[in-house]
Amino acid sequence: AVYGLFHYKSSKKNEDRQALALSMFLLICIWFWTSRVVKYVTVATVAGTMKWWWADETPETLPPVQKPAVVALFRTWMFNLGSIALGALLVDIFDVSMTCLRRSREWAERYPHGLCASCLVAACACACGACEGGCDVVNAYAFVFVGIHGYSFFSAGKHVITVFHKMGRKANDTEIFTDYVFFWQAVAIGMAACIFGLYMVKNGDPELSAGTRHAEVIVGFIGLFSGTAVASCVFALITGANKTTALLFSDTPRVLAVAHPDEFATLATVWQFGGAALGGPTYGSSMEP
Repeated sequence: AVYGLFHYKSSKKNEDRQALALSMFLLICIWFWTSRVVKYVTVATVAGTMKWWWADETPETLPPVQKPAVVALFRTWMFNLGSIALGALLVDIFDVSMTCLRRSREWAERYPHGLCASCLVAACACACGACEGGCDVVNAYAFVFVGIHGYSFFSAGKHVITVFHKMGRKANDTEIFTDYVFFWQAVAIGMAACIFGLYMVKNGDPELSAGTRHAEVIVGFIGLFSGTAVASCVFALITGANKTTALLFSDTPRVLAVAHPDEFATLATVWQFGGAALGGPTYGSSMEP
């Protein structure tokens, strides 16, 4: 849609460039917003599903429509979608603003006297990047609370701040490191999709790209962004389970000890070692309810 709009508007000689920039900004914002909503819905669904297993509340026989995963997904889409959309929109505003500022910096550097403007725009882009990263981390944990308890977005954010204080800063850094690992894996998958798309354009049927200007660039960008977005949604399953386990074990370790003693022993050993090594809380001999 972004390329189609740009191609159409560019063909108009008297077209307003400001209207073109605004339209492309809105389309890019919708793209990022949609991908983040799907990602956060996945996290909330995983959290709602793990809540049943954590307390061993799932009956042995249930019809398919009452399975924990189905119930969690239905509740997330029906009752928590507003909170998820709001949280994703806040991150999306910073993300798109950072992208536009970086592009503006490139334009400013082309002018002889654009050095000061380039430095100012770069500083604003760094600030937006910091806000975007912080909001994304808080949102990922907040939607775990949304999936488990059905909190509103702001109530979940308050609980996240409390849990961060309890878990310790270095333990939070470990979680952020895990997110970065999955992020770069998603980017690698997107780059692989980009390379595959370029290969198909070069060696595929020429009639498929006939009449399209810069077909390699278009297919490459579509493969990169689509592959990265899809991979991020898939990896959200793992990151959601990781964050849900950390939050539930931090809040209610006794529940797991009663329902799943073997899994609790494994987690308690790992958490005690990790807490002692990272400066965070430890569990084992003394457990908090």
